[in-house]
Amino acid sequence: MRVHTDVTLTDDSYTGGEIIHTGQLFFDPDINEEIQATSPYSANTTPETALADDSIYDDGGASSGLLTLTALGSSVSDGYKATLTVGIDST
Repeated sequence: MRVHTDVTLTDDSYTGGEIIHTGQLFFDPDINEEIQATSPYSANTTPETALADDSIYDDGGASSGLLTLTALGSSVSDGYKATLTVGIDST
């Protein structure tokens, strides 16, 4: 995740501005495991880093970037809506 300030939006991009934050977002491990078992994710051979083994995630829940996921249906393939409130001090 990157947070930019003072950008000028174009039809399909942006110009100018300043990057004031670069961070990571984290997913519930049980939901992530279910998603990784479905196609096309099941074909991914890149090893996953468990939250417990992640050197960035500090087990602080949403305050540390753990997304709140809401199922959009009864199946994992129906998707999820993710929410997270982020506050950035731009000074």
